[in-house]
Amino acid sequence: MNTITISQPKKIIFGIDSLYQFKEDFLISGFKKLFILTIPEILLQVKSVVESIESSGIKVIVDESITSEPTFSMVQRICSSLEEMQIDAVAGIGGGS
Repeated sequence: MNTITISQPKKIIFGIDSLYQFKEDFLISGFKKLFILTIPEILLQVKSVVESIESSGIKVIVDESITSEPTFSMVQRICSSLEEMQIDAVAGIGGGS
């Protein structure tokens, strides 16, 4: 297995309108390819924000494949696909795992 390094983000936002703050922060970040990991129920609630990010010229890839506590093989599969797609940023929306 390859070594994985996780750098904590400089900013974590919780609360009302935090998704809109994420969008604004992301749009000024300079990233061009965003991978969103979420579940179908949450995606329905955040669809307008995702579409707004896409309309700003950002390529957004959404993965809804993990609907329960993820296994190591699930995480490895997603990490492999991130490398192949040359993703700039990853956002997990919803859940707690």
